[in-house]
Amino acid sequence: MRMNKYKNTNEKAKKENRRTGSIVLFLASFRFAFHGGFVALFLVMSAMSAMLLGSLGACAAALGYSDSVARREYRLVASENARSCVAVALLAFAHDYFYTAQNQSVPDFSCTIVSAERSGADISATATSSVNGVTASVSARATDNGRSIDLVLEQNI
Repeated sequence: MRMNKYKNTNEKAKKENRRTGSIVLFLASFRFAFHGGFVALFLVMSAMSAMLLGSLGACAAALGYSDSVARREYRLVASENARSCVAVALLAFAHDYFYTAQNQSVPDFSCTIVSAERSGADISATATSSVNGVTASVSARATDNGRSIDLVLEQNI
């Protein structure tokens, strides 16, 4: 009988251990599941943050490129407007031998003839133009041969 009593208590202890073991396993699996969910959530948030930073960087690069292209276009337009102003000054010299100009605005080309003067047969003209904050200046030298005005040099300043 004693043996049976120990046997019953032994079996009872085993059953109790199985029950507590299964509870511990259940709690461990619950903790693991919660911890795994946190890790998954953290990874998803990290991936979303990396993608957001990447897209912001791409947008900044595209904006910088767009700005540089726009400024280049403004520079070209301003330069061509200034060249047109120089052409207007040379045309004025062809019509009027005594033509001179200081800071004369030409509204058609959005430019200003800074100076235009004649020294004998030599003519010099300088013009500037500004388009959206980008300024270009052009200077030209020409020679009046009596029948026509020949452009000798035209350069951006």
